[in-house]
Amino acid sequence: MTDKVLQRLEAGALSDLVDLASDHVLDQPLHSLVDADWLSERIVDGMETWARSDQTEAWIRDRMSDLRERTPEGSLRDQIPTEVSSPLTDMVQRPFVPDRAIIGRLLGHRAVESLVRELLVGTLQSFAQRLKPSVPSGSRLRKLKRVGDGVLGGLGQVLEGQAEARVREFVDAAMSQVMNQIADHVCNPNNADAFGRFRGHLLEQVLDTPMVELDRELEKLDPDDLVATGTAIARSLVARDGLKDEIKSIIEALLTEAGDAPLRDHLADAGVADEWHTEVRVKLTQSAVSFTQTEGFRQWLHGVVAQD
Repeated sequence: MTDKVLQRLEAGALSDLVDLASDHVLDQPLHSLVDADWLSERIVDGMETWARSDQTEAWIRDRMSDLRERTPEGSLRDQIPTEVSSPLTDMVQRPFVPDRAIIGRLLGHRAVESLVRELLVGTLQSFAQRLKPSVPSGSRLRKLKRVGDGVLGGLGQVLEGQAEARVREFVDAAMSQVMNQIADHVCNPNNADAFGRFRGHLLEQVLDTPMVELDRELEKLDPDDLVATGTAIARSLVARDGLKDEIKSIIEALLTEAGDAPLRDHLADAGVADEWHTEVRVKLTQSAVSFTQTEGFRQWLHGVVAQD
């Protein structure tokens, strides 16, 4: 009796059983197939195990090394699907007016102030140089200039030094007003379109930069520092209180959004329904056939059949 059942299973009944089981699963809504509490706990457990492992830092270092050794050809745009880059560009260059207080805090840094200060000093000094009267042509006038240069050359250098000092004093006094004007300009609604296009320009330049050049820029950063930072971020994230509840809430929100639609509808929307009907079912059938050939299954089946 047991052999006859096994023959029928191998003759096609097992494949039919897999199809019935698959259809049953596909007809179930996601919320009946997924336990948010159990899944969130397993995710956190996996993250904790990975983050606390002594191999985590080595793994991050190996991944970075692989990426640096396998720098792809072309630009970053070539590595990103159009379905991602196009919406990203649209989002980045969308006009908006930032909060004035936030921009003020962002600009209030020594590096930005130093840059603006040097630009102003250089511009004012160049302007002052252009205001110097030129000496008319003529041999006698040129001789007179040479005499003046010899007698008054030292005095001229002193005056230029004093002028530079006055320029820097003026710029230092005006820096607060200048930084406020920059922040006001950035937050002016009339400039929202221009800054939106500027953000889009920055993104376009990054996307179109050859990967080789981007790789050279990354090499300027200390790899050990990047690895240590990545490891610290991973461990801090996992150690944060409430992580499981946050992951659970995300899963529950996704299940709520999915509603009562069966799993087959979600697979169809994702474009993987065909793979389920072909590859997945074939692999499930193959696994089932292999399982029915084990001695443990035969003994179990014999026990079930013998009960009759």
